[in-house]
Amino acid sequence: MRRWALGFLAAAVLMAVPAAASAKSSGQSRSPKLDLTVSAPDPITGLPTASAAWVGNPNTGNPVLVVSTGPNPALDGAYSYFDGVVTNTPVNGETIGDVNGVPGVNNIAFDYKGPLGAGAPRISLGLSDGSYVYLSAGYSSKAIGGGWYQFNTDDRDGSQVNQLGGGPAIIWDSLGNAFTFSGGFDPWVNMVLAHGPSTTITSIDVVQDENHGTVAFDNLRFDTVVFVQGGVKNFITVPPVS
Repeated sequence: MRRWALGFLAAAVLMAVPAAASAKSSGQSRSPKLDLTVSAPDPITGLPTASAAWVGNPNTGNPVLVVSTGPNPALDGAYSYFDGVVTNTPVNGETIGDVNGVPGVNNIAFDYKGPLGAGAPRISLGLSDGSYVYLSAGYSSKAIGGGWYQFNTDDRDGSQVNQLGGGPAIIWDSLGNAFTFSGGFDPWVNMVLAHGPSTTITSIDVVQDENHGTVAFDNLRFDTVVFVQGGVKNFITVPPVS
């Protein structure tokens, strides 16, 4: 798994977000933003290789992020993917653990409807130690009904499982480490212990580059911020994880 093949990026839709929840520790003055980015058009046909947009859920009326991607690779080598770049949330630049009494990341989560793969859907976190952490719903999630799954960094109750191979949930990093339940801690906490609580998050990407077709994301949560169509709203966080 990788963060991204940067040579293929092409901006598609900009999600400007006017409202913001208060930052937990860094006091961001800029509004949270989710930039919806998709792969470039097919180099031969000129047709789109992917799309992403907020639409109303026909069952609930709530807005969900609908993403369409195609087979990889296409016969002419066109690569299809979606990348949602998250900025200006409390999680951006935050430490992954508590440092000298200052809380680190509290909660990252997302809901997803569609097939689950090893690499996607996922949230890729770039870390200040030069590595990436992959929060993949295929390896760590729980079914929440109606074909939806939920990934959450807080899995203290052990409700998330490895949907692909069975057994306990797993969080992978770009160094090839697989973090699962061990020593009384869930995968996120064990990842924090391995990378060091003072390690900070340098980038956040919501990625879909497998399991192609039309899929949906909902309730993209980053500490006290949750993304919805047209903006963000306050989100009641779970108790802090130390």
